[in-house]
Amino acid sequence: MQEYVITLEKVIRQHFPAALFSVATSAKRFDDLRQDSDNQMDESNENFILIHTLSAGELRIEAICLYIDSLMIRINYDSCSGAENQIKALLNDIKITLFAEILQQQKSMFRRISDNTWHLASGLSHEVITQHVVDGALKTIPFSDAVIFRIYDEQKNLLIPMALSGFKENYYDYAVSTHESVSGRVFESRQSVTLNSREAILASFTHQSAMRSAIMENNPIANSLLCVPVQDKQICYGTLTLLSFNRHSVFNSLAVSLLETFSAQVALAWRNAKIYDEKISSLNEVEALRKQLERQNAILKGSVEFHNDMVSLSTRINNLNSFIIAILERVNLKAGYIDILGNLCNDTVNFPYSWDDLQQLEQAHSGAERHFSAGDEYIQPLKYEYLSVGYFILPAAAVNDATRLILSRLGDFIVMEIMRKASSLMLEHKRKSALIEQVFTRGINSDSEKNLAEYGFQVQNWIMCLRLQVNHHGNEEVTSFVTLNKLNSLFYRRNVFSYADSHSIIIYISDLHTSKLKEFAEKISRELPPTAISKAGISQILKRNEFKLAWQQAGTALEVLNTRQQQGVLYFHDSGIERLFINHEQEELNRFIADVLAPLLADGEKNATLLITLNSFIHHSCSMLNTAKALNIHVNTLYQRIRKIENMIHFTLSDPDDFLIVNLACHMNRLYNSQP
Repeated sequence: MQEYVITLEKVIRQHFPAALFSVATSAKRFDDLRQDSDNQMDESNENFILIHTLSAGELRIEAICLYIDSLMIRINYDSCSGAENQIKALLNDIKITLFAEILQQQKSMFRRISDNTWHLASGLSHEVITQHVVDGALKTIPFSDAVIFRIYDEQKNLLIPMALSGFKENYYDYAVSTHESVSGRVFESRQSVTLNSREAILASFTHQSAMRSAIMENNPIANSLLCVPVQDKQICYGTLTLLSFNRHSVFNSLAVSLLETFSAQVALAWRNAKIYDEKISSLNEVEALRKQLERQNAILKGSVEFHNDMVSLSTRINNLNSFIIAILERVNLKAGYIDILGNLCNDTVNFPYSWDDLQQLEQAHSGAERHFSAGDEYIQPLKYEYLSVGYFILPAAAVNDATRLILSRLGDFIVMEIMRKASSLMLEHKRKSALIEQVFTRGINSDSEKNLAEYGFQVQNWIMCLRLQVNHHGNEEVTSFVTLNKLNSLFYRRNVFSYADSHSIIIYISDLHTSKLKEFAEKISRELPPTAISKAGISQILKRNEFKLAWQQAGTALEVLNTRQQQGVLYFHDSGIERLFINHEQEELNRFIADVLAPLLADGEKNATLLITLNSFIHHSCSMLNTAKALNIHVNTLYQRIRKIENMIHFTLSDPDDFLIVNLACHMNRLYNSQP
């Protein structure tokens, strides 16, 4: 706590060096604030909530946290030093500090799991293990008030309470079938369930019984519940449920990951105990039993050591790619790795797949949750919710129980690191966006050039802007990062500045020569990944100080594509007159077309023929001879059709104003309604 506050004080002094401030603990609770929708929050995630208010020369910042102490920060400021950008910068640095402290807390939780698994490994009987399950679960997850450990009885088809804490003794009588309550659903689906309100918990009971009513009458109803399957390989032994009576919304994805990790150790220990109970009665099998238990205990010990190794390495190695290489070498496992952030380890195995290849393979295997095979390779997806964020690949012949356990533990750890990195990238993209906004406002000067140079971007004589619209599948931020990684090969050795906002990916490129920019634009048009980019707008080549104009032109080209409801790449100079219509609704455009061409758009072969005639007449610059030749009709026939068209639409094609209106209506009709 003391180091955490000292770090925050340094951050505050950095942004408000002359201001008086105080940092104190706050009594507000994270779970209470999560339900208060009236609060204007600067940041709200599953670990903390950040709120700032300005009042009477005082800036108040509340950091209401789940796993670390909540704080109230008060800063006395003057109107100059309290500028909006300065406050935003302070809030961003406070977020970074909170994430760093939470990461330390998370590492402490993983170390706690390592300690608790030793107790599980030390017990050979079910009686000893059940007590360690209760103690370990309550110690592993913060804010846990009660725990229920149920094991499935196949003969009775019931989940039987084997150990519990926080309830009265009569709760042992409350066995549930696999078709009622949360435990039954988790056991059947093998998927964890989190309920973060009393109402959700009460609604989860699908079956009412006299037994349940009697037991619930004398036992409390929780405000939060987390239930995970206790499973090993393909066997599910039961469920492990944690409850919080006084807090709601306290079991987040980290709690799920921690308890699933612990329950996997419980499953291994339970299986060991089951083997021990079955073999102990036969003296002639004692030696075989001893060896088997030694192997299983070695797996448990290896798992504990592996967790310790991961925590130790992660504190010394910040680069995820280097961390994975080091941990795989530590356990002597030859495996390939790839993730959405562009990390790739392929030094020790044959790695013939791209990210898109693996996505398609997984889809072909119906979105495999655990693993799938491709030829002689064993492929294990790393999941964040339902989204694959990485893959391990290794020879199928090298896979065994120990390997699966290592990959499972390592996968959970890596997923957390990937999402932490994704959050960091999101902040970086917001900073880049803010920098471009400053360039729009103040233009290119020495400060903005210096700031852009920090990202490796040199503002040269000419610039060009691209705005790309991404096909989103699942998490939009993650999809944007994946797309930018795919584009990196196109940007190689290019002077490029790129970032993503909530609507599109923005790319600036600058060069001394316009010819280089033209070459780059042509390359982008040819090679944009069709599976990721649905539309792209490209500006003209402009002078170095025309950043905003380039951004606007690229956006206009993108909007024209949206108005056309087309995919592909469009240059601003090819958007033509359509750029005037991008702010008009489709219904308004269709109404204008109908006002001019309605008689020719009516059903019927004759009307269709007349519309084709009109379009051809306009296309051939009103030349009767060329139009008649193109339509393969006599000139007199064409004269008759033109007069009939003029009578029907009440416009005279020889009148310049009328011709302009008719020409525009025909042009729009071809673009937006795909008419001949």
